[in-house]
Amino acid sequence: MPGNAKLLTLQYPELGTGPVSAEPYYDPEIFDQEVEKVFRKSWIFAGELQEVANPGQFFVRKFPFAKTSVLVVRGQDGELRAFHNVCTHRGNKLEWKEGGKCKGFACNFHGWTFDTQGELIRATAEEDYLDGFDKSKLGLPPVHVSTWGNFVFINLDEHPAQTLREFLGEWGEGTEAFPWANFPCYTRYTAEVNANWKIVMDAFLETFHFGHLHKRTVASAFTTAEHPLGKMHAAQCLGVHGRLSTPGINPDFMPTPVMAEALNLAGREVGEGDAAAGPRVGDLAAGVNPSNVEDWVTDMNMVFPNLMIQVFDNLYLSYSFMPVSFEKTVLELRYHHAAPKTAHDAFGVEVQACDFRDIFLEDLGTNEKTQEALNARVIKEFHLHDWELMVRHWHITLGRMLAE
Repeated sequence: MPGNAKLLTLQYPELGTGPVSAEPYYDPEIFDQEVEKVFRKSWIFAGELQEVANPGQFFVRKFPFAKTSVLVVRGQDGELRAFHNVCTHRGNKLEWKEGGKCKGFACNFHGWTFDTQGELIRATAEEDYLDGFDKSKLGLPPVHVSTWGNFVFINLDEHPAQTLREFLGEWGEGTEAFPWANFPCYTRYTAEVNANWKIVMDAFLETFHFGHLHKRTVASAFTTAEHPLGKMHAAQCLGVHGRLSTPGINPDFMPTPVMAEALNLAGREVGEGDAAAGPRVGDLAAGVNPSNVEDWVTDMNMVFPNLMIQVFDNLYLSYSFMPVSFEKTVLELRYHHAAPKTAHDAFGVEVQACDFRDIFLEDLGTNEKTQEALNARVIKEFHLHDWELMVRHWHITLGRMLAE
């Protein structure tokens, strides 16, 4: 038992302080259990409201762990719905595009056509179908869908145990008021990683690695001689979800010439919020900056099981960790920002997008090597640092669900 009374982990005695098993990272049978007991029963991030803001707008999201894709559409009646993306005639994939706007969906195979409410409105030569054909019963198979903030979630379970708001609980109540609508523009990066989804996500669940892995990018901005690992204001386990809150920039930080020029053109000093882009600290939401400190810069919100939302005062990032198979994950990063008003703003946005891309690639750089090494099965357990509290929390939460 650690003797430092200030340790974050000791605030959550139910998580324990001993090593955690490494087996879930290299055992394919455990991955199969995660799919059945967690991913098929949890609320999973699918997309964003701005993608389906108006009647007829839709997007398609693949959920490879379940061998399905889901069609999310705003009906002509204004209601948001989700369906399995499959024609009810002979099982052809219905919509092949990633998104768009339409008045309905026509199957490329035999022309069966569905409206935006999912009803079958035309079956080719329908007078000649044989026994059992009833057009009113052949609409698209529904999927549960719900929204929170700017986010669209789906649940593949036929009878979800909780509503989305019940699932998000205390974390969701405290964070929903963040001004998501102030940041309607986004840049998206996607990477396919040959590693288990937990290996990929773990790299984003702690800041303990900043001083080492990110030494070529942002380490000098968040570390000092006094705090070589950086600082942390708060770490909260909120039901199955979690939050890390970190302070502002090292006062001695010297940006690169390009970054300095971008900040200068935006009229922004290093460490200051951009008043034109959004509200300042303290005006964001009750659950943001939980320590209510002046030098706050960002909260990293972990939404179980595979989403992270990182909020700043003038932008936010979302990270989706989509399991494809035991050793393959698709990671999507979306960098959300306010609409640029000038060429100066646009330049600053592009520089920041490149900065986030480079940090993103640094985090991904270790994942496949970690999987290769763990597959030797000689590492049986992980000894976690106190600042790896969220890795412990995720590990313990998953283990409890698998044991049910």
